Amino acid sequence: MAYSDHISLRLDLDRSKDPTNPDFNLYLMDLSYFSGKLEMYFRYQDFNFRRVEPMLTELAEIKKETGTSQVPLVLDNKRGEWLRDTTYIIQHMEKEYSHVSILPKCPVQSFFSFLLEDFADEYMWRPAMYYRWEPTYDAKSISSRFTYEFCDAPGIQKCVPKQLYAPVLLFRQWMFSVFGEGIEDEEQHDIVKSQYLVVLDTLQGILEGTPFLFGSHPTLVDFAFMGPFFRHFSSDSTPRKIMQQNAPAVFEWVARMWNCKYHQLSSTSFHSSSKAGSLPPSWDNLFPLVSEYMDYLHQNAMAWKSKKTSFEFAFKGGRPQGKNCLVQTVEYRVWCRIELQRRFNEIQSKDEEAGTKIESLLKKHDCWEALWRDGRVECPPELGVEPPFCKPSGGSGMVDSPKWPLEPLLWRYIKTKVLPSIFIALAFLPIAYLLFTTFVID
Repeated sequence: MAYSDHISLRLDLDRSKDPTNPDFNLYLMDLSYFSGKLEMYFRYQDFNFRRVEPMLTELAEIKKETGTSQVPLVLDNKRGEWLRDTTYIIQHMEKEYSHVSILPKCPVQSFFSFLLEDFADEYMWRPAMYYRWEPTYDAKSISSRFTYEFCDAPGIQKCVPKQLYAPVLLFRQWMFSVFGEGIEDEEQHDIVKSQYLVVLDTLQGILEGTPFLFGSHPTLVDFAFMGPFFRHFSSDSTPRKIMQQNAPAVFEWVARMWNCKYHQLSSTSFHSSSKAGSLPPSWDNLFPLVSEYMDYLHQNAMAWKSKKTSFEFAFKGGRPQGKNCLVQTVEYRVWCRIELQRRFNEIQSKDEEAGTKIESLLKKHDCWEALWRDGRVECPPELGVEPPFCKPSGGSGMVDSPKWPLEPLLWRYIKTKVLPSIFIALAFLPIAYLLFTTFVID
C-alpha cells in the first residue's frame, strides 16, 4: 500500500465519476507531463473513459502487454488494443472517435499546429523538467510525492527502507534534467530560465485577447502546451508562483482548458484569430525558439547518425547570445524530425499552393533550412512498431526510459563529477599523512 494514512493524495471513490463500463482505460501518472496533456484532451472530447493511476508493480505487468511502462497509455476496450505516445494517440482518436476536431482545416495552419505540438512536447520539456528538479523546494516536494503515491517496492526492493526512495529519485531526476542537459554554470541556468519566461510572456500576450491560443475554441496547439503548462508550470511551486504573478491570463487559461468540454462552448463554429493560410501575428515571439529547436533537431540527428551518445548545442532561450551545453542524444527526436519532413511532403503532394505557403512561412521564421539540412536521417520507430500501437514484451522488467538511456549519462556523471573528487582525495592523502605525523599540537 503506497499510502500510510486514510486521506493524503487520495480521491474519494464514492464521488468518482468514472464509468462502470468505460470505452477506454487511461493509464496515467498525476505528475506526468504527457499524462496531463492527454487527460485534458480526453476530458474535452468527453470520452467515456476510466482514469487509472497504476502503481510501479502494475506498470511492470502492463509492460508485458505493451512493450513499455511509460505512461500515458490507453487501453481501447472497444477494440482490445493498447495505444501509446500522446501525439499519435490524439491523431488516432481524432480519426476514429472524436466528437469535434481540434485540427485546423487549413493545411498551412494544420502543419504549424503539428510543428508547435512537437516544439511543446520536446523543447519545452527542458525548462519544465529544470523548474521541477533544480529548485530545492520543488524537487524535495515532488520526489516525496512520487514515492508516496507511486512506488510500491516490487521484488527485492521491498527490503530497501522507503525513506531512501525520495532522495535516490531526486538525484536520478536531477541528473537527467539538469546535469544531463548540460546546465552547470550561471549563464546556462539563466538561459533555460529565460526560455520559460519568454514563452510565458508570449502566451500572456496571446491570451489577453483570445480565450484560446488559436481563437474561440481549443485546438491542437492548446493541448500541446498543456504538456508543460498543466502538470508542470502551473502545478509545481516555483514556476506556478512566477506564472500567477507575471502571467495571470495563462494561469486562467490552464484552468479553462481543464474545465472545458466541447459541447459546453457557447458556439459550435470555430473562429480563428487569423485567416486561412496565415498565422496569428501574436505567435511571432515563439518562432525564434522554434527556429532554435529546428537547429537542435538537426544536430541531434547528426549525433545519432554518428552513434554519439551526447553532443554540444548552443541554447539561447530567447536571448541574443547562446551558450554551449553538453546534452544527451535522443533517438526519438530523430523520429520527430522525420515526421515533420514527412508531413510537409504529404501536404505539398496534395496541395502545392499550401506547400509553397508553408515553405515561405518557415523561411520567414528561419526554420526551413535547418529542417532539411543534410537531408533525411532515417531511424526506426520507437519500440519497433509504428505509433500509436504497441508490441507485447516477453518480460516485465522495471520502468523504462527509452528516450533518455541511463547508462551513458550515469557514466558521464561518474567521469566528470565522481572520479575527479576521488583523485583529489587520493592525492591529498600523502599530504594529510605528513601533516598528522609531522606536527604535534598540545
